[in-house]
Amino acid sequence: MKYEKELLEVINLIRDSLETLDFNQLQIFQDQQTKKYSYKAYKEQERKGLNEGSISPVIHINTLAQILYESFRKLDKKNSLIKPIILINDSSAVTGVQKSGAYFINLEQDELIKIDDNVKNMHNKDDLFTRLAIGYTFFLEKFKKTNKDAFTNQIIQELTFMIHQIQNMLVIHGELTDVIKVPAIAEFSTCEEEISPVFLYQELINVHEEGYWDNQKN
Repeated sequence: MKYEKELLEVINLIRDSLETLDFNQLQIFQDQQTKKYSYKAYKEQERKGLNEGSISPVIHINTLAQILYESFRKLDKKNSLIKPIILINDSSAVTGVQKSGAYFINLEQDELIKIDDNVKNMHNKDDLFTRLAIGYTFFLEKFKKTNKDAFTNQIIQELTFMIHQIQNMLVIHGELTDVIKVPAIAEFSTCEEEISPVFLYQELINVHEEGYWDNQKN
């Protein structure tokens, strides 16, 4: 891949910076045809009457969309470096999405757009998360045009904001929690043409799932 050396240098800088940040449950690991699904993201004037009990089995697509909309709506999309994607390992994880895979988030058109049927293609290790995660990537075109240190600093600022926004929304919804996971460099695969490999996962977990509390005791 062109720029691969520079790309890995920046990802290493990001990894080093992540170790100093205050994230809940941070784990840093060492060594097609387009399909769209429509959803309903409730804007400010529509929130009244929102059914909070729609989560099944991990989350409902409308609830997921609501969390994403509330978390990312204040981002400067034109100048943002990070491109979050939805990674679904289990076809039953998100009610309203029948197929596992990797999806772009289109908040303007209220839809998830499938970019890959095989989640493993995005990170080369399909047991990094169990069922559902937000994968954080960055735009390669912006990476090529930006000073490495300035790029890394902006990535960390955006990433911190986005992760904390998601975590705040999970607290509001109550049934959900997250685990932050950073893959080892060796696990990166070749990436999609427009975006980097996933360099961080925010796994979303329903606390009512069987085995969750048992795992917390270990």
